[in-house]
Amino acid sequence: MKTKNKSLSVVLDEKSLKMVEYFAENIHVSKSWVINQAVHKYFKDFEETLSDQRIASLSKTISHEEILKEYGL
Repeated sequence: MKTKNKSLSVVLDEKSLKMVEYFAENIHVSKSWVINQAVHKYFKDFEETLSDQRIASLSKTISHEEILKEYGL
């Protein structure tokens, strides 16, 4: 199923813009395509980081004694 693309305006610093232009020219794609791919990769990596953090927090165990001490029992 094809999704409808939306337009977004961004402001980039000179170095980032030059990098986008460089990659777009060298692989013969639009600057929009380069930025879209970068955004997708960023969010994929970010989701993996969040997932890893959730797994790490679930794997941490607390002993019975620590719970009693924490609640003053």
